Amino acid sequence: MSVQSDIFPFPVKGGDTHETALTERAGRPSPASCREEDVGPALAAAYPSSPGAAADCIILLNADGEILFSSGSCDPAEEIAEIKSTSGDAWNASPLFRQEDRSTVIPGATNFCGQCETQKGHSRWWDFKLGDTSTRLRLVLINRLRQEKPRMGTEAQIAYSHLGAVLESTTDCVVVVDREWRVTYMNRRANALVGGGGKLAVGVNLWEAYPEGLINEFYHNYKKALATKTPVEFEGFVPSAGIWLEVHAYPSPDGLSIFFHDITEAKRARDEIAHLAHHDALTGLANRLKFNECLSELRSRAEGGELAVLLLDLDAFKEVNDSLGHPVGDALLKAIAYRLRNVAQDAGLFARLGGDEFALIHSPNRSGLAPTDLAMRLISCLDDPFEIDAHMLRVGASIGIAMASDSGPSPDDLLKNADIALYRAKAEGGGAYRIYEPGMQEELRQRQALKQDLHNAVKSGELVLEYQPLVDIRSGRITTCEALVRWHHPVRGIIPPAEFIPLAEETGLIESFGQWVLAQACMDAQNWPDNVGVSVNLSPVQFKNRDLPAAITSALSASGLGPVRLHLEITETVLLHHTEHNLNMLSRIKDLGVQFALDDFGTGFSSLSYLRNFPFQKLKIDRSFIADIGSVSQSEAIVAAIIGLAGSLGLNVSAEGVETARQLDWLMRHGCHEAQGYFISKPMSADQMATLLWQSSQVAVG
Repeated sequence: MSVQSDIFPFPVKGGDTHETALTERAGRPSPASCREEDVGPALAAAYPSSPGAAADCIILLNADGEILFSSGSCDPAEEIAEIKSTSGDAWNASPLFRQEDRSTVIPGATNFCGQCETQKGHSRWWDFKLGDTSTRLRLVLINRLRQEKPRMGTEAQIAYSHLGAVLESTTDCVVVVDREWRVTYMNRRANALVGGGGKLAVGVNLWEAYPEGLINEFYHNYKKALATKTPVEFEGFVPSAGIWLEVHAYPSPDGLSIFFHDITEAKRARDEIAHLAHHDALTGLANRLKFNECLSELRSRAEGGELAVLLLDLDAFKEVNDSLGHPVGDALLKAIAYRLRNVAQDAGLFARLGGDEFALIHSPNRSGLAPTDLAMRLISCLDDPFEIDAHMLRVGASIGIAMASDSGPSPDDLLKNADIALYRAKAEGGGAYRIYEPGMQEELRQRQALKQDLHNAVKSGELVLEYQPLVDIRSGRITTCEALVRWHHPVRGIIPPAEFIPLAEETGLIESFGQWVLAQACMDAQNWPDNVGVSVNLSPVQFKNRDLPAAITSALSASGLGPVRLHLEITETVLLHHTEHNLNMLSRIKDLGVQFALDDFGTGFSSLSYLRNFPFQKLKIDRSFIADIGSVSQSEAIVAAIIGLAGSLGLNVSAEGVETARQLDWLMRHGCHEAQGYFISKPMSADQMATLLWQSSQVAVG
């Protein structure tokens, strides 16, 4: 008969005749009569997790080792010989396990493995779990039947071999060390990577093989893993091997299992990506991100002393890039960066912010160099030309400087102030530095407002043309009239060209602006006598426009003006870069039948090759030389040389800015052909000029 108990989740053989006989002979109650308050706590204490659920056989014994009952899939009385005992020392005498195994049993709940014989004389290995819960009862849980000990050893060996195969096949290197740091296992990959021909092997102390590890992150992390019994992972460099490792270390009671692999190439790639994120790919300098981070860090630390930000922008670089192409422009930028870096390398962090803009964080207290002195060195280092792909290229630099003390402007404000100062430097002609002053911000605000007003100036009729005559010095006849743009601002009045022409070039308005001047000048000149031409200045920005010939053709066609009467003036800035584009553009325009004059000759990067390679008909001597006639002999010599050179090349010569009779007389004596200036005539409106021309075909001079 089986009894189901609330305490036992399995049937108890309460009516078994054999068990009853055993218990009766022992003078003990049968299993069915055992009290639950005795059996339940014993079972729960000895096997707390699902009592008996994992057991093949359960035997309940009293303090003397006599069987009170059994349950499960086996009958111990049939399987185990002499399991019962009638002696008072049955517990110790009972052959549940051999003599050599008895020492493993200690008071309290105990797990052990023992061997005993069956009734049939077979030796079996069993797992036992004992509970010494009171003086009245003992509980023995005989768990799942084991195989013979040799088979157990075989299975263990198989498992060990399987584990070894797994560790040998993993892509990681594996090293196992004991708590004395001696290697107890290494797989083949570990031996190949760090074994060093026997340097590290089983039985060798890890730190004797790699003593440098004692002073770096390896020892620190391994010790931490053992102390905290928590796995660690980290990256470390092995100097003797020259490699980076990614390491995962797992502690155990016996020591440490270390899994690692070589990440040298991966780390190099990561470092390269990180470098690219903070450096300019073209020049190798720090980029805007790195610059901003460094500036913010320095301002937040407030270490004392002044801090200067120098913002540098290249002059005339855009012309190179547009005319010669980006490959030449990039090569020029690299060469420029090299020169600038050599000057700035000891002064602070030097960066390329983008395009042709560079920046420097400078600490005067550390370098011992004033920001203004550093700025002049940076500008001066670009004085010599650069030879790029057989082109001799010249560029300059303008610099804006902003200063700050510990309590000064924020990083953003410093950059903004330096930018405002840079704007002033470029507006004043470039090639110089300017230090930020509070008043500059208001000037910039007004300049920005002026740009906005300029957008509406053409449409609203605020731009008008005035004309200043050029006369033949010997005959006094007006040969040409130069078109000069005037801006009649509704609030500020007359704004001179020197103030708004650069604004038009900055904003790109010079394109539409220039087309209007061309069209209007041709229209006005059509009302003049046929022997009088009109001269129009072309901006370097206009000259780069491939549609310029079409705009000239349109102006001539709309007005009906003969091409030979249109004189186009360009400066040496346009010809700074001798390119196929320049030659092609000039040739296309000359094919239209118009005339060319080289304006402001002698003030730019003068080159006689200009006069040989470009189709000019006239040279215009800059007013700065004319103003010195009669007072500076060197200027007189230069003017005389230009006149002689032009005569030898068959070119006409015109003098600008003639203000006195003495200047005009000197020019006449030295063979100059034409003169222009306030001494001859001030600029006048188109109607006034038309009236003057028709009243007299000649203007007496002197």
